[in-house]
Amino acid sequence: MDLLSILQSNLSPTKKLESAILQNNVALLEKTLQTGIDVNSRLQLQGGNTALHIASRQGYRHCVAKLLEYHADPDRKNDFNINSITVAFQQKNSQCLWLLLQKSREWMNLGSFWLEDDVAGLLWNTTDSSMDTLVSVLIKATPDLSQTRSNLKQNLFYRCKDTNLEKSLKIWRMTEDMDSESFVTNKKSAFNQNEDWQKQFVEWMNQYNKTPKSLSHYARLVIRKSFHANCNVCYGASQLPIPTSLKQDVMMTCD
Repeated sequence: MDLLSILQSNLSPTKKLESAILQNNVALLEKTLQTGIDVNSRLQLQGGNTALHIASRQGYRHCVAKLLEYHADPDRKNDFNINSITVAFQQKNSQCLWLLLQKSREWMNLGSFWLEDDVAGLLWNTTDSSMDTLVSVLIKATPDLSQTRSNLKQNLFYRCKDTNLEKSLKIWRMTEDMDSESFVTNKKSAFNQNEDWQKQFVEWMNQYNKTPKSLSHYARLVIRKSFHANCNVCYGASQLPIPTSLKQDVMMTCD
């Protein structure tokens, strides 16, 4: 037995769980979980973080997936009243965020998540390129942006336009209905044709608007909108008794 194994064997169950996560060792994590340890126990006395908080902070999505498999609660709060979903967002771990939203019963309707205090500072003020993926994840997870508050739509649009979140704008447009009902299309005059990416986005949008949509596209929109006021898209689609490929289509993970 090597030194690391000896040290590991002398740890308490909670320390073994924390150690497995910090090593990003999924096999060791599962072995520890199989001992029957409470997956939602506080692993860190200072802060009260659970295993899911730690894995989400580190961005270890495979550990997050394994913990969720063993019924870790993504809505469990630490001593700072923060759950692992907010932690994943603050750390810009979009893959972890996506997994957590599929199991969250607290963030059923994401309308308020966009404006939550622990989220807003990062969402509306950070300008680095990682925000495009993060914002696009929230757009995919929101059933119907047209039903959210008008000031949220306005602020989000200019946030995307002014900080070059092109991917997010494209995803947003793809979650909308026809041109006349498209918030993004109706904002076309706001784009600066002297900026290359904005000009290219308008060209993409014009082409997208002219392209006939498939029946599956409209079926996807209907299913997504049916989740409004009930649950986020990640959670809703994950609960549907349909093939995985169709769930991915509803969640727009195949686009």
